[in-house]
Amino acid sequence: MTHHTARGVTVLFGRAREDRIGPTWDHEDTARTGRVLGGPSAVVALILLLLSTFGTPARAQCLAGWLPSESVPGIGDGVLALATLPSGDVIAGGTFTTAGGVPANYIARYNPTTRVWSALGSGTNAFLWAVAVLPDGDVIAGGRFTSAGGVAANSIARYHPTTGLWSALGSGANADVHVFVVLPDGDMIVGGSFTTAGGMAANHIARYNPTTGVWSALGSGLNSTVYSLALLPGGDLIVGGEFDFAGGVMANHIARYNPTSGTWSALGEGVADSNFTSVDALAVLPGGDVIAGGNFNRAGGAAAKRIARYNPATGIWSALGAGTTDDVSAMSLLPGGDLIVGGRFTMAGGIAASKIARYNPVTGAWSALGSGISGDSEFNVVQVRALTVLPGGDVVVGGWFGSAGGVIASHIARYNPTTDLWAGRGSGMNDDVHSLAILPGGDVIIGGQFTTADGVSANHIARYNPTTRTYSALGSGINTLYSNVTALAVLPGGDVIAGGNFTMAGGVTANSIARYNPTTGVFSALSSGMGTLYPSVLALAVLPGGDVIAGGTFTMAGGVPANYIARYNPTTGVWSSLGAGTDGLVYALALLPGGDVIAGGTFTATGGTTAGYIARYNPTTRVWSTLSSGMDRFVVALAVLPDGDVIAGGNFTRAGGAAATYVARYSPTTGTWSPLGAGIEISNNGSVYALAVLPDGDVIVGGDFIRAGGVATNYISRFNPTTGVWSALGAGTNGSVRTLAVLPGGDVLAGGFFSTAGGNESAYFARYTFGSSVAKITSQPQNTSACLAGSAIFSVTATSDEPLTYQWRKDTVAIETVTNPSAATMTLMLTDLSAADVGSYDCIVTNVCGSTTTNPATLTICIGDFDCDGGADGADVGAFFGAWEAGEARSDVNADGGVDGADVDTFFEHWEAGC
Repeated sequence: MTHHTARGVTVLFGRAREDRIGPTWDHEDTARTGRVLGGPSAVVALILLLLSTFGTPARAQCLAGWLPSESVPGIGDGVLALATLPSGDVIAGGTFTTAGGVPANYIARYNPTTRVWSALGSGTNAFLWAVAVLPDGDVIAGGRFTSAGGVAANSIARYHPTTGLWSALGSGANADVHVFVVLPDGDMIVGGSFTTAGGMAANHIARYNPTTGVWSALGSGLNSTVYSLALLPGGDLIVGGEFDFAGGVMANHIARYNPTSGTWSALGEGVADSNFTSVDALAVLPGGDVIAGGNFNRAGGAAAKRIARYNPATGIWSALGAGTTDDVSAMSLLPGGDLIVGGRFTMAGGIAASKIARYNPVTGAWSALGSGISGDSEFNVVQVRALTVLPGGDVVVGGWFGSAGGVIASHIARYNPTTDLWAGRGSGMNDDVHSLAILPGGDVIIGGQFTTADGVSANHIARYNPTTRTYSALGSGINTLYSNVTALAVLPGGDVIAGGNFTMAGGVTANSIARYNPTTGVFSALSSGMGTLYPSVLALAVLPGGDVIAGGTFTMAGGVPANYIARYNPTTGVWSSLGAGTDGLVYALALLPGGDVIAGGTFTATGGTTAGYIARYNPTTRVWSTLSSGMDRFVVALAVLPDGDVIAGGNFTRAGGAAATYVARYSPTTGTWSPLGAGIEISNNGSVYALAVLPDGDVIVGGDFIRAGGVATNYISRFNPTTGVWSALGAGTNGSVRTLAVLPGGDVLAGGFFSTAGGNESAYFARYTFGSSVAKITSQPQNTSACLAGSAIFSVTATSDEPLTYQWRKDTVAIETVTNPSAATMTLMLTDLSAADVGSYDCIVTNVCGSTTTNPATLTICIGDFDCDGGADGADVGAFFGAWEAGEARSDVNADGGVDGADVDTFFEHWEAGC
């Protein structure tokens, strides 16, 4: 439960009954909440972070392994509450103990700009039902805990983002706190299953004054649990839950309370007619009408399926169309007035809407949010439990789920109502990746069947920056329905050739092949492209002179007959055949050091000569030749070693007449084939689909297999041609690898049909590193001095192969980034200095491999130069006493928190000393 204010209207969300949400918990239950998100990589990152605190050298090595997902990791377990801070950061509470791979006990903070999660101190010792934000920015947390930040706090506590400290709200409550709302005067209304609050009788609802720390009851309260709260424009309170009496008045699961008169009243006949009838979520529309959601089938005596509207002026209830097919547990208003509704339903207003939907109160129309919410990987519990709206209008959704809009999303996701796009947790895409290519600057072009990349609209082709780990679209992309980009290549000038199954690229007609200019962002056709019915380009290679070789399913290229393979001249725009071509599909192409082309596929003849699924073509003489007797079945992947030998992978079990299971090596010098050790053990009747060569000459192999050379390797493996040894790449992936590429630094990129890599959620695209380093500090912060009310700057510069984050500290305590955003940048700026700012400052610089801390730098303040004119003289005495008599905070020169006589003594000590 949390609240969000949109256009001055307070909207609140409740929670469903705990006996209707799947698993339940008590104080001793840690089975669900003790898991560490991200597996070994998250543990390694934590160990490195801890070691850095104890003086780990700045170049400590990061272990090899699959990198955490390219987007922000999600939450380790259920998200039951969300709230937005004034800065736009999000507070999440629930049953989790990790957030974004960071230990965070049941509550965490997320920065939507940096996409970084952080803990709120040591958090609480048990799970949360509710979070809310006070007008001063402090966070209130409610749930089933007995301590917060190490401080005894019964079911409710307050967190101060400025100091990073937790405090109790008196003696708290004697049972669960489920919901809050903040009144206009700053007081809070608290609801739950408790019967005492602050040591006094308060049946399921109470009022708390954060200034005085005093609790008070709302009359005789309710006779059962409160799950939801909302404020009407006039200040009256709407309360929802399981109760049927409020203040002694019969009120079926929903009631109204007047804080001025202290009286309770019913909302007509309320809601009824369901097992475990309850109002679990409330929202107030801009006009003042109330929307109630939960588990009921009637409202005001009329049929209303789990959601209904109440008009306080007329006292009339009405249904929201056909309602929903299951519980409603969260609601939030968009800035334009539409309502986002979440819960366990699969239909809303008669349309398919998986766990979340949008309702227009003016037109009465329901609509789905893309494909909605689905699949929790661990439990058969899929539910939206919490909603909050960011300042820009995006919706953050929390609950128990594994994906949102088809994007992997571990219990939390972000939805853009304007673009109708979801952003979740996993790296990359919302569908398969089939091709990769590296630009001269190191950026990666990705092709496949996807239409979004990390939440960015990118139709079948996208660009990925390995340094910043951000994705961008290539214009309007391959804008043909059901398209696929199956091959990519880069011309010497940096332009990209994309091949596949499509008819349009960047709005231009382009039949199965197109050219993209990364500088201008413009697509262009390669003449008339490929002919025949449903032609596809499956492989591309670029000759030393810049001509393009394309292979695939086509029999025409640029209007010229070309059987499954063709040549294109980018200068003249002319296509030509490679003799008689092949008699079957071409799946793979590779270039030998001298410029000859190796082609592999389903063919058995080239240019009229028998060729067992693989052949060699000389672009100068235009002559085809065989590679011995070739294979006994298809060749799907090719790569060339530094010495010129060819590696072939596919569906074969023999090469050159000798046994070679699915992968083999060919020597152009001797004309002989040899196996790669014991080869590959294929699973699911699959194949080797992808090959890549590392800078050291080792081969990376991807496909449908579970073992290589007798070693367990899930879909991806490494082979050393010198030693003949196979090895795994960590835990591999959980599905087929279809394409591979190697970054300039040696990291491996894999694309395919998987959702995890190395145990990390990585949707169809992942990155494996063979070792990197924490940041190297290249310039340290320097000691500085300033005068009172002046300013000071501390800076750090660092180098890293990975993106960096910064956290400045004062006297080893992290500086709150809400009050000073520069504390999360490389340059810390301090303004309006006081004596309390004197101290030691350092910065923790972090990348994916761990953290390193700068040397400390000291800030001193010349207190004697009170007027900040560069010297201590008589004018400073007058300036000090003027500020001191006015009680100005800067005259607290001894930093004891008050302006008194002791400050006079301290001032004169410094003034007489000349500073």
